[in-house]
Amino acid sequence: MDTSLQQFLKIYQFTSGRRLLVYRQTKKVAQKLNFTALEQHIDKAHAFELDTRKMERRWKSQGSTSQQTIDYRPLDNALDRALSGLSKYCESYLHSMDETSDHYQSALVILETAFPNGLQAITQIPYEDELSDVESLLDDLNNVTLATHINRLGLKPMLDNIKSRHQAFYKAFSASQAPTLDYGTVRARRAQSQDMLLQMIAIILGKFYDSDSHAEPRKELLTPFQLQQGRISDLISRKRPVLDVDPESGEELPDSEEAEETPETNETQAPT
Repeated sequence: MDTSLQQFLKIYQFTSGRRLLVYRQTKKVAQKLNFTALEQHIDKAHAFELDTRKMERRWKSQGSTSQQTIDYRPLDNALDRALSGLSKYCESYLHSMDETSDHYQSALVILETAFPNGLQAITQIPYEDELSDVESLLDDLNNVTLATHINRLGLKPMLDNIKSRHQAFYKAFSASQAPTLDYGTVRARRAQSQDMLLQMIAIILGKFYDSDSHAEPRKELLTPFQLQQGRISDLISRKRPVLDVDPESGEELPDSEEAEETPETNETQAPT
């Protein structure tokens, strides 16, 4: 048996701005009536709704940015050139120095440590793999046992450059790969926000339940909600979109997202 508030209180699906507007207006009445329990709930619901609003904006902006193709080639090419420069620099010692020379041995150690499978094994792989491999390369070369070889060949400026370019590439790539917000999460959050509104109504009805003696305070407290309920009903009856509103002025926001259609949208039973 369904005993949820949605089962007993049939209201339209409110947008985030409409709920915030109702909370702010209703709280003023609750303060006037010294209805502390209602004030506390509204404060909690209002804070929850602000977070819902942020999530909705994030989801909306994510939809527009996800369609953009990010070109990582400039960052990838810059990193590849830095790696290639290190490889070629060390290889020049192998081509020009005797195998018994300290510089030849140092160059060999660096090449075997940094590029055990060759330069292309790093530069010709997917971006995320390359970034991971370069991070490992830098960690390996940061080993104190290699300090003598690095100092002998004067590699510090090259390694600093590789580190700088790796960080720039990693930062840009990681930002675009941040976990996306799925619609299911947004919809569940909206349902929770709507339930907070229902809880507010239930709190009001729980205190001012008598049809006669409680009629006036009940009407005063529910008026902000009923105004929005009526406006949504009117929009739906005229087949107009239920847009969000400014929480302060109540004015419709032309570029806002339309409220979701739910079974409750077609039912007009509401507290009076």
